[in-house]
Amino acid sequence: MLFKWKILLKFWQSKTQHFLTIRSRFFLLMAVIVVCTLFVHFVLIRDMSNIKERHKLPHMTSRIALSKPTTTTKVAAKTKKDTSKESYHKENKRKSFRHIPKRKESSFVSKRMMAAQDLSLRETSHVTKQRFDARVQTIAGRCSRIDPEFRIKWQQVKEKGAPTDGYIGSYRHRTMLCQVLKAGSSTWNDVFWNLRAPGEAAREQFWEKAIHGNVNAFEELEAAKKLEIWKDQDSAIMVNVRHPFARMISGWRDKCQQVYYYNTWFKQYPELKKYTNMYGRWQGPGQYFIEWNDFARFIADHGDNSSCLDPHFKPITTTCDPCVVPFNFVIKLETFEEDAAWILKNILKTSAGVLRLHNSSSWKRESPKDTIKKYFSQLPPNLIKRLYDVYEQDFLLFDYTFDLNNLTAGGW
Repeated sequence: MLFKWKILLKFWQSKTQHFLTIRSRFFLLMAVIVVCTLFVHFVLIRDMSNIKERHKLPHMTSRIALSKPTTTTKVAAKTKKDTSKESYHKENKRKSFRHIPKRKESSFVSKRMMAAQDLSLRETSHVTKQRFDARVQTIAGRCSRIDPEFRIKWQQVKEKGAPTDGYIGSYRHRTMLCQVLKAGSSTWNDVFWNLRAPGEAAREQFWEKAIHGNVNAFEELEAAKKLEIWKDQDSAIMVNVRHPFARMISGWRDKCQQVYYYNTWFKQYPELKKYTNMYGRWQGPGQYFIEWNDFARFIADHGDNSSCLDPHFKPITTTCDPCVVPFNFVIKLETFEEDAAWILKNILKTSAGVLRLHNSSSWKRESPKDTIKKYFSQLPPNLIKRLYDVYEQDFLLFDYTFDLNNLTAGGW
């Protein structure tokens, strides 16, 4: 009997030990799973808290502290939320690109762009020089038909010089300009005066002497030095020109409203009184003392006698005859910016800082073609033809055009 109990006890102990081993393993596994779950949960909660703290939006507050919002509050909150989200996304986008390295070829691209700009400037400069050469060739070709001996006259001027009344220039730069009134002459007078005596004081002196006193910067230069400029093969002999009809219109609009010209013109040109009934009745600036149609008739009737015309309206060829003077640069007001930039850089060796445009607002704002058509459409065809005859040499030698049928101007 005792033996049986011993056997049962051993059997029970073996089963119990086996059961305990399985249960221990089970609880151990469960314990590991619980620990891992708690660990993962803890880590995730902590990370989410950090993220919320870093990217917490301005409108996020504790729900407990919020009362039930009104309609106005909801709209304001929605707008603020949208704005905040937009800022949030922009900030994230900016951060995401913060560490992207710059492309190595960026400097290369910049150099390519700079090189392209330099090339464009050189090409523009080259085109401007070609345009200057073409204008001189046009003058030579048309002077050969007007006066076959024009080259002999050119050579005589280069050797002996020529009268320089009305010329301006710079001895240091071996440059002179036959200035044509109402074609940019005030601007060029300012340029040469400033080159001679730079600074604002010189500009004030320019206004006092060169404009109001009708004294230019070239008058005081000795005759021997002027002759040196004529003889120098590398000197720049220039003339500034403008479409004859545009110049005529500009002169009428500018001068026929000024007291000075009202007081002087009727004395110098008494025939002018026959073309207007404003003499003695003129009200002053703001009103023309002679109407456009009447002024055009006066120019057409007296254009063949230059002594009857003010210098602002005389044909260019009467004061700056290109068949006598060997001009190697013809500057057109219609292409003034390109022409002047080239002259300043390559001839005068200075910057555009000395260039101050006078009365430039009108011709830069208005199209010469439109202005000419506007005023000449008010004139009868026979009067237009007579005006063309007055300035015919200017049209031919400086390559300006005008279509008598459709009143279209050209030449630049």
